[in-house]
Amino acid sequence: MLIPDALPSGILIRNGIDTSVVVSVSTLVDGSFLAQSVLPSNWIEGDVVHLRITAISSGLDLTQTIDLGEIGVSGNAIASAVRTNLTAELARIDVAVSSVSGGSGLNAAGVRSAIGLASANLDTQLSTVPTVVQIRQEIDSNSAQIAAVKTKTDQFIFTAANRVDATAITVSDKTGYSLSQVFPANFSNFVVPSALDNALAVRTNLTVELARIDVAVSSVSGGFNNSDRVALLSAQSAALATADGRQRINYLLSTFTQYNLDGSVRRVFNLTDENNSPATSGQTAIERIPQ
Repeated sequence: MLIPDALPSGILIRNGIDTSVVVSVSTLVDGSFLAQSVLPSNWIEGDVVHLRITAISSGLDLTQTIDLGEIGVSGNAIASAVRTNLTAELARIDVAVSSVSGGSGLNAAGVRSAIGLASANLDTQLSTVPTVVQIRQEIDSNSAQIAAVKTKTDQFIFTAANRVDATAITVSDKTGYSLSQVFPANFSNFVVPSALDNALAVRTNLTVELARIDVAVSSVSGGFNNSDRVALLSAQSAALATADGRQRINYLLSTFTQYNLDGSVRRVFNLTDENNSPATSGQTAIERIPQ
């Protein structure tokens, strides 16, 4: 340990500037040094103070600068600030407490009434508050109902956020209610044929039969054979149906149905192809045979 050649000296530094404030340095019993000083009264809160100790040991400079920090608020300053802040309240303490006689303040019953206690026994008041065990028993007694409710709510499906998926069976109030309908892909191509379209379709379908009516009936001598009769009846029925515009072709049943003006069925024909088998399309149907 280095020992100074002489007693060290000290200088107080205020805000980075050396001052002439006296610093007293003394040697303690253990050989260490004690530096003391009294701060001037004009040094204020927030001033930064350092202490420079200068000492020489065998020609070696042992000078050190110690940061003593900022000057804080003194106890007197704090007390004065508190008094200023409490001026109004302190003014109300205008006599000694010992000189104050009993007043007409609230008695015990008045205090209970003020805080809402019906009786003087607090235990009686608290006894009406359910205990933790009682609360648990109440919850357990309703667990079946809670579970039943949860079972129902768990069945809700939310494909879209905050909207329950549901299938409406009966809707009393239809305000704002909309229905969606999925049509076949070819629905837009559906066209109700006119009477002329139907007549042309019949003519096209009866091309073979109509070709057989190649002369006037009155010019035919002798009787008709069965094939001629069937062809003639088919052509006659088709002509009547075309005129009325009421007919229906069902290729699933291979039938051609004619209707009267009142909607009743006039006649039903079986549609056959060239092999005399049930026709399943307009391209294969070549003959209608009355049922």
